[in-house]
Amino acid sequence: MLRSTTWCRPWSGERLRRATRFYHIIRSTEVVPAAPPLKTACIAETENRPGSLHGLLGIFAGRGLDLTHITSRPARTPWTYRFILEFTHVDRTPAERALKEARGRGARVRVLGTFSAWKPPETSG
Repeated sequence: MLRSTTWCRPWSGERLRRATRFYHIIRSTEVVPAAPPLKTACIAETENRPGSLHGLLGIFAGRGLDLTHITSRPARTPWTYRFILEFTHVDRTPAERALKEARGRGARVRVLGTFSAWKPPETSG
């Protein structure tokens, strides 16, 4: 389960744009519902062939999911890569369908967690 905390410290004249986000990863059977907007983190491993990453990313784009982070890491098999993806969404249904479609196209996908995405604080003014 992921629990997050946001620490904000405004510097001279700065608004609350700068924030450091901390994640506490704990083992628990307690389910804490996340409030929209949501962010999901997953690891996807694709085949080593031209266009495999393009096809994977197109699944998310086709469902209107906003990829906010992508990192590649070498996998255990030579010339194969794992991609760490984070994407935002409001409803879980399009995210679940995208992950199911990615698996159907041959990608190995492991969801790390879904949590509430950061929202900028509302300012009065």
